[in-house]
Amino acid sequence: MTTLSPVNSYNGILGHRLAKHLLARATFSVSKKRIEEFANMTVSDAVDLLFDYTYSAPDPDQIIDYQSGLAWLHDPVDGRPDTNQAILRRAITNWLLDEAKNENSIRYKLAFFAHLSFTVSIHGQQELRVYEYFKLLLYFSKGSYKELAYHMSKDNLMLSYLDGDSNRTASPNENYAREFLELFTIGKGEVDGVGSYTTFTEHDVLQASKLLTGWVKGTWGVHINLEDDNDNIIYGGRAIASAVYHDQSDKTFSSKFGNQTIAGNSNADVELSAFVDMVFEQDATAANICRRLYRYFIGDHISGEVEANYIQPLAAYFKAQDYSIEAVVKVMLKSAHFYDMDDENAFDDVIGGMVKSPFDLMLNALNYFNVPVPNRVTDTSNFYVFYFTELSNLFCSNCGLNPFTPTSVAGYSAYYQDPSYSRDWFNTTTYLPRYKFGEMLVTGKRSYINVNTTSRIKIDLLDFINDTDYVPDPTEAVYVVTALLDDLFPEGYDNERYDYFLNDVFLNGLRAVDWKLTWDAYINNGNDVFTFDEAENEIQIRLANLIKAIIQSPEYQLF
Repeated sequence: MTTLSPVNSYNGILGHRLAKHLLARATFSVSKKRIEEFANMTVSDAVDLLFDYTYSAPDPDQIIDYQSGLAWLHDPVDGRPDTNQAILRRAITNWLLDEAKNENSIRYKLAFFAHLSFTVSIHGQQELRVYEYFKLLLYFSKGSYKELAYHMSKDNLMLSYLDGDSNRTASPNENYAREFLELFTIGKGEVDGVGSYTTFTEHDVLQASKLLTGWVKGTWGVHINLEDDNDNIIYGGRAIASAVYHDQSDKTFSSKFGNQTIAGNSNADVELSAFVDMVFEQDATAANICRRLYRYFIGDHISGEVEANYIQPLAAYFKAQDYSIEAVVKVMLKSAHFYDMDDENAFDDVIGGMVKSPFDLMLNALNYFNVPVPNRVTDTSNFYVFYFTELSNLFCSNCGLNPFTPTSVAGYSAYYQDPSYSRDWFNTTTYLPRYKFGEMLVTGKRSYINVNTTSRIKIDLLDFINDTDYVPDPTEAVYVVTALLDDLFPEGYDNERYDYFLNDVFLNGLRAVDWKLTWDAYINNGNDVFTFDEAENEIQIRLANLIKAIIQSPEYQLF
């Protein structure tokens, strides 16, 4: 196997600017403390640390049904929940968002990429299949993309979503076969003939659909398990191969695949394995997946130079590493290109070059400002409202990312829509909830819907400014503003912009000494100028105005 990096690496110490860039792109957990920790690391050590995790099966006892207050899978007989499926799907989503918020590794960023790559909508689906689908994504989060494609092709939820379970010998259904080729693996490319594209043909879709016949969804308690080397069950959502419903004829593919024939077999799994091998043997498959990884981690637009000097060598490496996601993403996150260090201008391309997704905007804000989250075990009702009602439904869905419920199998437009890509997070519909998010955080009101309705989502402003892990030195106004802008803007800022946040927003036309006097009164229980209560109130007002203005700024929307 190839072991040397196929692209130029950056081997220096991260420092503050590059540390926050790496954390923002590779995790949902960015805080001042984490930025400072990573700033002292080399690029290689930092990236290796992000990948330092092992698979552990998600614990269903941590998924709480808010109606009953019981663990999601609390029925010991057959593991089947006995309450409303929609509520349980939401409970799974809430649990996932909370896990993603609290995870310090790259695990959930990679799991979400896997969801984008093998898109389903969980709407209307049986909750156990949803749970097993996410287990599969988490298990392969840094594993083999090729293996993930193989197992996803017989996943109960995927079969249900793309009609694979109705794909029978007598009436082949092309849905999954088409999306497997066009969206999940090799990509479609340009039309180059009648029924022919750069990488596959309509004939190939038909042959693949015949090959994929015969998979039957497992029913409750009847699932085929995927086990690790120690016979531990890591995934129980696999479907069952039925010889009765499987087309056992030979399948011959087009010249795009070298006119390869996959021999018919009574065991659909044998043919599936051969089909996956054939598709992943194509160089175009590795290149297509690398382009998707690039747009997810690095930048929206791939120039001819990037395609030739970055994507193509990376794709060759990816294929040589048996499609190891860990191997290829490590190379990407250690590359000079990722840190804008591959040309003379280190401030012109990657850093600050993409719009944050609603997940990135939301979860990183919760982490950075240490927003209190209701306990998911002991305060299940408020936990449900916090994540589903207010964040998933009120914020994310209105911002164009209904969690795990895309409007089409292509996913969320900001991840695939050329030429806008991440700019697609901003439109006339999504602008207002994004703008109002900062207001909700500092006021504790559902400002997007009803300014008078209390929200569970609120920064504890006094806790935030009193903790030196967030604001190292709050005694001077310039220290407060500098600390926040340095952490929350992906790039620097000019004097005019700094002056706006310091004087127009934070001090609101007052003198810097007024903040110092206010702070003195706050920590000394009053002084000759302010009482303690006056000082406490003034500090909260000024800090709320500053944080709200920063979150509403164009700079904060980028990463």
